[in-house]
Amino acid sequence: VFGLGYSALQLADRLRPQGWRVAGTVRTAAKAAILQAEGIDAQVWAGEGRFDVPENAHWLITLPPGRSGCPAVIAARELA
Repeated sequence: VFGLGYSALQLADRLRPQGWRVAGTVRTAAKAAILQAEGIDAQVWAGEGRFDVPENAHWLITLPPGRSGCPAVIAARELA
């Protein structure tokens, strides 16, 4: 999940009991630590640069677009 905030966490709470592994981006190390303690693979990502994506991941983007477009799509181009 790009933008692992309130709405995405509601979905995560429903998917994890079904066996889904949830990973996502957050803005602060403090939030990442809290989610990691709950078993969510949270990474700090400010919306620019590279990030780690688990193999065979399904992407959910809940970030607002910036002036240049969707930050997750822009960063994904760097992965290709």
